[in-house]
Amino acid sequence: HPSSKERIKMLKKFLGKSEPSIDIGSGGFMPFVLKTTHACDKSVQAKKHLKKLGWNGSFMQVDARRKFPYGDKQFKIAICSEVIEHFRKKSDVMNLFILISLFLNIVPNF
Repeated sequence: HPSSKERIKMLKKFLGKSEPSIDIGSGGFMPFVLKTTHACDKSVQAKKHLKKLGWNGSFMQVDARRKFPYGDKQFKIAICSEVIEHFRKKSDVMNLFILISLFLNIVPNF
């Protein structure tokens, strides 16, 4: 497994400066470091922490096991790091990938 620093370095390579990007299950740190344009997390504390850090993207409090309030093909890049291990049901993981595929305009291959 790559270290946190290595993972951040890899992710930064994929993120463009102005491309719409989202961090799903963001917590209160990664969107600031990666400079994503959007973030969502179940915790309202994540939003407060990001604001304190000076992140100025768009944040929504969302449970990643539910429907996202984003449109189809809205993002070029979606980051979902260290999220699926919190799901208890396999169906929640599958639904997450399907939802992500809609706003990225890709077809998941299960």
